This record gives sequence, C-alpha cells and structure tokens, in this order.
Amino acid sequence: MVEEAARVLQRPIVTIPDAYPPSPADGSFWLGDITAARIAFGWKPKYSLGDGIRQTAGEICLGSP
Repeated sequence: MVEEAARVLQRPIVTIPDAYPPSPADGSFWLGDITAARIAFGWKPKYSLGDGIRQTAGEICLGSP
C-alpha cells in the first residue's frame, strides 16, 4: 500500500519499522483479500487502490474532493 501511495502521489514515503509498539489486536501478518466478499455477496470495489488513495489525498491533504 505504501508503494502504491508513493506512486500515486509521485513522492517518496518514508516508513519507520517498529515506530509504534504492536497492539494486542495486531496479527503477525495482514493481507487484504476481497475473494470471500466477492464469492459470498458478488461484491467488487467501487474504486481501485490508486483511485482511492488519490481521492483521499485530495480530500485530506489538498482540501478538495
């Protein structure tokens, strides 16, 4: 996700590993997979990850939708 955000925003994003202590709710591995929702409900995303990042950046960082 960080790589996609950097690509969409056209700027590097620096991350700091272990900057925050893990929460008890955190798993050791996270993976976003829509397969179950697609199969069970016929769901598909309305926006691509890149489009979602672009829209969010516009609303939050740039102050425009």
